[in-house]
Amino acid sequence: MDTFDELFVRNGFDTPSWSGVGVGWYSLLDRLLLDLRLLDVNDKITLEQVKEKYGGLRFYWSPARYAPRGNELWLVGELKDNALYHAVSDRIREAETESERTCELCGEPGTLSSKGGWFRTVCPNEPGYTPLNDTQKEP
Repeated sequence: MDTFDELFVRNGFDTPSWSGVGVGWYSLLDRLLLDLRLLDVNDKITLEQVKEKYGGLRFYWSPARYAPRGNELWLVGELKDNALYHAVSDRIREAETESERTCELCGEPGTLSSKGGWFRTVCPNEPGYTPLNDTQKEP
């Protein structure tokens, strides 16, 4: 199994500086990164953060790519195609939605659950988590 960083490198992206999710989402993340690579946006976008928040995957990105030159950052690529921008956004949204029904720890089907006041999407096999009902899921 690839490490978190290897998923990004293999798909031609730099690993975001603030990142981390459970191994159960690695396959979902790998498919997302492959789809982004197939959209040919590696040199046009910056992946800012990839993390778990409130039990779901959060994938923060920017439609511009910068590279250091001396003490400055220079724009080296930019996503200007509106249709491509929406294709990237839609694919990310699909992965985020899929994470809400995938156990972050093992990758099996899961539901939003809580443990000690923290939310996480987990399968019924994960000890100590209490599934939330639909009214508890609303902020």
